[in-house]
Amino acid sequence: MTVYLIVCVFLVLVLSIQVHANYIRTLKLDFLCSTERGPVYVRDLPWDCSSYVICVNGRAVPSMCPQGFRYQAGQSTNRCVPQDLSTPYSQNNGVIWNYIRTICRYNPKATIPDTTKCSQYLDCSVTSSGSDYVDYLLECPYPSLYSTMSGACQPFHSVMCGERPEPKTPCKLPGFMYILAL
Repeated sequence: MTVYLIVCVFLVLVLSIQVHANYIRTLKLDFLCSTERGPVYVRDLPWDCSSYVICVNGRAVPSMCPQGFRYQAGQSTNRCVPQDLSTPYSQNNGVIWNYIRTICRYNPKATIPDTTKCSQYLDCSVTSSGSDYVDYLLECPYPSLYSTMSGACQPFHSVMCGERPEPKTPCKLPGFMYILAL
């Protein structure tokens, strides 16, 4: 059993070197792991299909797929597959809102990218009396974008948005669209 765990931890470290740094590495995600499923297993990160969690004795080791890959969970596949070969599913369509209060309870200073817009992010240190969505959602000032590398708003030319849509003008920002609707 000890040798098995050492090999698993070694593989986690080796695999971690192959992926780029990201916000996910700073989050405490032990709440996703259960010792009832076994001492070591891999599971998806419900709100981010580019990431996964290796659970070791109830402790979460967050990891990311390489750029252009998605984690695909299934009976025959529990691995990162090229994005164009992955099964389409709606992990990023609002699923984070099912977890945001739990994430923020364990990570009160965390900032998390909004998967639907590169200019928005969730900040666990900011809350109001609104809904979950309004409680934590913030927007970078134009023309800054949220960087998953630094966990903060950065100049647009230094941010890699990946699949998160990037606003090209201030009129495309959600806050501006809200003002227009008033």
